[in-house]
Amino acid sequence: AVRAMAALTVAALACAAAAHPGRLGALVGARPAGLSRRFRTCTGRPAARVWAGPDRPEYENPLVGALSALLPSAKGPERTAGGPLASVDFDAPKAPEKDLDKAADRLRRGLEAREWFVTGNIMPELFSRNFRFKDPDVSLEGVRAYAEGVSRLFDQGTSRAEIVACRVADRAARRILVVWRLSGAVCLGPARVRLKPYVVFTDLVCDADGLVEAQEDRFSIPGWDILLSALFPFAAALPGFAAPAPPLEELIALERAGQLREEPASADGA
Repeated sequence: AVRAMAALTVAALACAAAAHPGRLGALVGARPAGLSRRFRTCTGRPAARVWAGPDRPEYENPLVGALSALLPSAKGPERTAGGPLASVDFDAPKAPEKDLDKAADRLRRGLEAREWFVTGNIMPELFSRNFRFKDPDVSLEGVRAYAEGVSRLFDQGTSRAEIVACRVADRAARRILVVWRLSGAVCLGPARVRLKPYVVFTDLVCDADGLVEAQEDRFSIPGWDILLSALFPFAAALPGFAAPAPPLEELIALERAGQLREEPASADGA
C-alpha cells in the first residue's frame, strides 16, 4: 500500500512539473559548487540538497523541493495589511538577554502568543542577524526568509503550533529546547492539505547575547509518514504509520514524565 501511495505521489509531482515547469526546473536545476554533499533526512536515508536560487531555501529532500513549487507566491496575502506578518518589524532593535533562563522564558511567552513556528509572526528583536534554520528537509538563512517561508507554507486559518515545553536543555551549548504540537494544513496551490498532528522538537541555540542564532527541528515521526498521511489521509490507519499526536494537555503530561520520543519511530514500531 505504501508503494502504491508513493507511486501516486510521483504522479502528482509530474502534474506539478507540467503546471509549473519553470519553477520546478529552478528547484531541481544545477547546484553551485559546495552544495554537492549528501545529507540524511529524518528517515535516515541520504538525500541530495536541491538549490533553489539566491535568497531561497535549500531543499535537502528533493521531493519536498519539488512540492515547494506549489507554495503560494511570496507576494501573497501574508504581506498584506491583514496577513500574519503585517505587524512584524524586521528592523526592530535587538534585545539582548544574557540570562539563558530568562531568554527561554521570553521565547516561551512569545511562542505561546504568536505561534510563529506556523504563522511566521516572529519577534525579530529576539533573533541574531546571523540566524539560520534547518529541519530534515529544508535549510535557510535569515529571519525574514524563515518568517515568510512558514507563513506561505501553513494554512493560516487552521494551523497551530501549541507549545508543550520550552526550557534550557544544554547550558554549555546555550541550547533551548522547545517541544510543540503541529497541526493544521499546508498550502499546495489552491489546495489545503491537512496534516496529521505530530510533535516537533526544536533546538534554539543562543549567542552570547541571548539572541537566537540557530534553529533545528526534529520530528517525532518519519518524513515519509508525514507526507503520505497528508496526501492520503486513510494511510494513518495502516500498519507502520504513527498515530496522530494526542491533545496538548496529554502531551504536557507525557513530556513532564520524560516519555516523549525525540527520534522518529521505525516502520515496525521499534
